[in-house]
Amino acid sequence: RVTPTTSFLSAGHADASSLVLVVGLLLSGLTAAAVYFGFAARDRSHQYHDVALQLATLFRNLPGMAYRRDKDATAPMAFVSEGCQALSGYAREVFAEGDKDWLDLVHPDDRRRVKSHIENAFASGKPFEVSYRITDADGKTRWMWERGRVTASEVNHDVHLEGFVTDITEQRSAESEAREHREHLAHVDRLNLLGEMATGIAHEINQPLTAISLFVQAGGRMAHEGKIEKLPEIFDKLIRHAHRASAVI
Repeated sequence: RVTPTTSFLSAGHADASSLVLVVGLLLSGLTAAAVYFGFAARDRSHQYHDVALQLATLFRNLPGMAYRRDKDATAPMAFVSEGCQALSGYAREVFAEGDKDWLDLVHPDDRRRVKSHIENAFASGKPFEVSYRITDADGKTRWMWERGRVTASEVNHDVHLEGFVTDITEQRSAESEAREHREHLAHVDRLNLLGEMATGIAHEINQPLTAISLFVQAGGRMAHEGKIEKLPEIFDKLIRHAHRASAVI
C-alpha cells in the first residue's frame, strides 16, 4: 500500500525536472544579471578613473591654482591643486594638512579686503573677483588675481567656496611700465607746449622791446641836437610799446 506507483513516480520526476529547470533558469538569470552589473560597474570604474586622470591633468596644466575651502576659515582647505607650489613656493600638503592657509600669505594691507570679498560671497552666493599681493616662500611680493563662487553639495548640502588663483605679476609690471611711459610722454608734451609758449611770448615781446630801443635812440639824438619839441611824442610811443609788452606777459 505504501509503494509508489509508476504514474506517481513519473509525475514526481516531471515535477522535479520542472523545478530544476525553473531553478536553473533563475540561477542563469541571476548570473547574467550579476555579470551585467559587474561589467557595468567595471565600465563605470574605468570611466571614473579616466575622468579623475583628465581632471588631474587639467589641474596640472592650469596656469595657477584651483582650490576648494569650507565656510569655516579655521578648517584646512578641502582641496588645493598642484599649481599652488608654482604660485607660492609651498607644496599642496602644507595647505591640505592645515599647516598654512592661503590667506596667511596675503599681504597685510590687502588681507582685510580679500576676507571681505570671501565673506560677501558666502553671504550673497555671488561670484567675486579680486587682485591682491602675496608673500611667497622666498619672501618675494607677487600679484595674484582670484575668482571664486559658492557651491552647495547635493549630498549633504554643505556650502563650499571654489575658485581659481593665477599670477599677474608680469601683467602688473607691464601695466606699471606703460603707465610710467604715458606719464613721461605727457610730461614731454607739456614741456613742448611750454617751449612753444615761451617761443611765442619771446617773439611777441621782442617786437615792442625793439621799438622801445629804436625810439630811445631817436630821442637821444633829438635831445642831443636840441629838437626837444618831438620828445613828448616819443615818450608816448615808449609808454604804448611798454604797455604792449606788459599785455603780452
